[in-house]
Amino acid sequence: MRLSPALPIALLVAILPPCAGAQPDKHIQRVEHGLRLPIAVQGAPEQGMDLTERMRMWHVPGVSIAVFNDGKIEWARGYGVTEAGGKQPVTPSTRFQAASISKMATATAALALAERGKVDLDRDVNQLLGAWKIPPSPQLQEAPVTLRRLLSHTAGIPGDNLDGYASGSPVPSLLDVLDGRAPANSAPVRVSHVPGSGYRYTGGGYAVIQLLLAERNGASFPATVDSLVLRRTGMKHSSFNAPSASEAAMGHDLEGKPVPGGWHVYPELAAAGLWSTPTDVAKLMLALRRSAAGQPNGVLSAASARQMMTPVQGGYGLGLELDHEGPAPTFAHSGSNLGYKAMAFAYAGSGQGAVVMANGDYGGPLIDEILRAIAAEYGWPDYRQRVKPAAPYPAHLERYAGEYSVGGLPLVVTTEGGKLFAEARPLGPQKVELVPESEQRFFMRERESTLTFVPNGDEPVAEISFFDFGRARPGKRVR
Repeated sequence: MRLSPALPIALLVAILPPCAGAQPDKHIQRVEHGLRLPIAVQGAPEQGMDLTERMRMWHVPGVSIAVFNDGKIEWARGYGVTEAGGKQPVTPSTRFQAASISKMATATAALALAERGKVDLDRDVNQLLGAWKIPPSPQLQEAPVTLRRLLSHTAGIPGDNLDGYASGSPVPSLLDVLDGRAPANSAPVRVSHVPGSGYRYTGGGYAVIQLLLAERNGASFPATVDSLVLRRTGMKHSSFNAPSASEAAMGHDLEGKPVPGGWHVYPELAAAGLWSTPTDVAKLMLALRRSAAGQPNGVLSAASARQMMTPVQGGYGLGLELDHEGPAPTFAHSGSNLGYKAMAFAYAGSGQGAVVMANGDYGGPLIDEILRAIAAEYGWPDYRQRVKPAAPYPAHLERYAGEYSVGGLPLVVTTEGGKLFAEARPLGPQKVELVPESEQRFFMRERESTLTFVPNGDEPVAEISFFDFGRARPGKRVR
């Protein structure tokens, strides 16, 4: 299901600017019409893309954006509707599932409790936990699981995916989740590697943190984070309790169809359960930045905020994704739940950044297009479009056309007008042009991916290699 192009403009845009004046409006207009693909072809005219058109293309009914500059929120806007086919507009106060951005709020609460002496970042958590403890394993004989390791995904717990629970289905308790006991749909939380030996992103580790913070604070986890973080940062539209349907954006699948019941439930609150807005997440990020700079704001001390922003392993600090090797240090976190995608990105020094939330499963690439528009408008060194030269199209393109299987997923290659196109679910809802880099290698403007065809003489190509997200995946022709 797509947004109707006939929707009244009042439903396409809702605005609540935190500051007045013409200059923010000019920024907003250029961002709205300046979305960019990750790759541009050298010598080809590059035109900005319209936000509402890209929302329709990506089957994303609603988007919310907050941009901050010089340490202050400059503007916030909502676009589209909370549910495909509906009339309720997305506004800056519409709540989205923040997904893994929840970890940022959780980590802030953990550091706040550590400052109060209720938890110790470097003590064996089994000495602090009550109702449940991490089961023994040979790896624990070499090093303990600590709160610092749980926060930084270095506790030796294997990576996992949190699928949530459909509306109306049984939802496990937190203890059920920790032990992988029905109706939990995830594996039990266990240590399989020596704690401290490496980075492995895991929601299960944050489920342990959820129990620990609640027990040590003597209150529920939502109440704990609310008192320590949300209220102190002015996050009035955020909670780890589900909002009413009138306050929330509904989740949507890859086809733009609403998730049954509106959304999945995530009992792993610390990892994925926060409901929030881009403006509220921006308030948290700016508060952390002020704390790290030694400016009092009532959330964390400078020492605690700096610990959060210090890389542990794998470019991850304590509840934050970090980049200290680029032109300017950044802290960020992405989020991905069923039907929702989000990104929060900030520069520690300049106080620039943005938070974008979308209520569609194809929201990830759309959010990247929006962030590239913001980066171009505000002069960020990150989220820059790359320019690549194109080679002439090789002869006999019909040898490349066909259906291939890559990792069990179909990828269809077709020819049209002397050009080559690829169609696959991970690439988006529409086919994308394959731009020649050489006679065998092709790139896409829509993502940082290449497709290489293995020569097969005068016969149709039988094997390909799809390089995506830093990994090469082999593929074979199936017809």
